[in-house]
Amino acid sequence: MGIRRWHKGKLIILWAWGGCVGALVFTDFLSTSVPASPLRHAAEFLITLLIFLVLSVITWRWLGDRDGPAPNKTN
Repeated sequence: MGIRRWHKGKLIILWAWGGCVGALVFTDFLSTSVPASPLRHAAEFLITLLIFLVLSVITWRWLGDRDGPAPNKTN
């Protein structure tokens, strides 16, 4: 089953879990200092961005099918 045919509840579940995981990773990102572990700091930031980017793409694809047909323009 494609993403476009999902019930909106699936998106809510994805955003809830993704938001929790993203928030936990970002909290750890904010609590560590850059000089202590710069590679870990960068990885946590990139993981947070990746989680929300993937969720946004999934939502964009799901909403893309909900736009409906283009209106007929007659002059």
